[in-house]
Amino acid sequence: MHKGIRLFLDTADTQQWEHWLPTGLFYGVTTNPMHVGTLSSYL
Repeated sequence: MHKGIRLFLDTADTQQWEHWLPTGLFYGVTTNPMHVGTLSSYL
């Protein structure tokens, strides 16, 4: 049985989570822990 493609949002930016997850396009979120350190320098 084919269940289809599950897309994951690849970002540590929680604003992107809040924007994209409610659309239903993405199944979940994943990120590289190294990105979290990089992101904090922009906040």
